[in-house]
Amino acid sequence: MDVQSLTFKDDVFDAATSRFGLSSVPILCAAHRTGVCSSRGKFATAVWDVPAKNPFFTSIAGVLAGFVPIPPPTRRAGGVRLAPPVGLERVLRAAGFSMCA
Repeated sequence: MDVQSLTFKDDVFDAATSRFGLSSVPILCAAHRTGVCSSRGKFATAVWDVPAKNPFFTSIAGVLAGFVPIPPPTRRAGGVRLAPPVGLERVLRAAGFSMCA
């Protein structure tokens, strides 16, 4: 189901997770708390870090660069726009989430 148009009723879940899903949402504001999680619900996510801390992509890009030109990543490209962690926290707070320890 598209995270930007969830069709669940409000307050259905006590918890939700997203493994690299936020990296694929074109407009992060649309991936906000939609009421699907209860007001005390928890949300856990994982996103990609900056390229220097992401050997999965940098090693692949390094090999490919020997064959085709690779454009540098932009702040709007995938999870890069959510790194460093303060970027992700800023986006989640703007969407109505609060951080917990």
